[in-house]
Amino acid sequence: MTVLDLDKRAVSGKIKTGNRPKHPAVSPNGKWVMVNHWGLDDGKLRVSFIDTATDTVAKNIDIAVAGKAAGPTSMHNAWSYDSRYAFTLDRVDDNFVIIDTTDWSVKKIKTNSKPHYVSPSPDGKEVWLTVEGKDKTTERPGALVFEIGSFKQTARIVRTVAAVTAEGATGYRIDNAQVEPYPWKRRR
Repeated sequence: MTVLDLDKRAVSGKIKTGNRPKHPAVSPNGKWVMVNHWGLDDGKLRVSFIDTATDTVAKNIDIAVAGKAAGPTSMHNAWSYDSRYAFTLDRVDDNFVIIDTTDWSVKKIKTNSKPHYVSPSPDGKEVWLTVEGKDKTTERPGALVFEIGSFKQTARIVRTVAAVTAEGATGYRIDNAQVEPYPWKRRR
């Protein structure tokens, strides 16, 4: 990772985190920078937490994976608005990964297809996970909705929601989105 001094517009340091660091995300409280990696470290998916006060790696979380890496092993990161939960993705075994920064515990939630984007709702009550889908009929692209805290899945939105406005009043979609309560029943 490269540290930039924005006032001087110059490189002020380098931080080694792991194999092919990607997608840095600063916690809302400004304490951490979470970095995932597109490569595996000793066969594990690494998520690094950089302390912004010292520009050093304060914690590495190495997540075991069972499958073989084929392409990017992780994608876009996000934080809960209270900075407690760090959200990342395991694209080797198709898991939504939640890291609780109060005790560094890790929760994995299996998805039916490749997870791609994570977005907490503006009110901080939900987190939406975009999944890529496998095909157009049995496992379509969409968004999975989870309650923050319990991480119980509450809905699945068929097809992909592209963006939600800051106040959370309006969602923009690519296709005709349809909300299916979880667990959903396939419609014919």
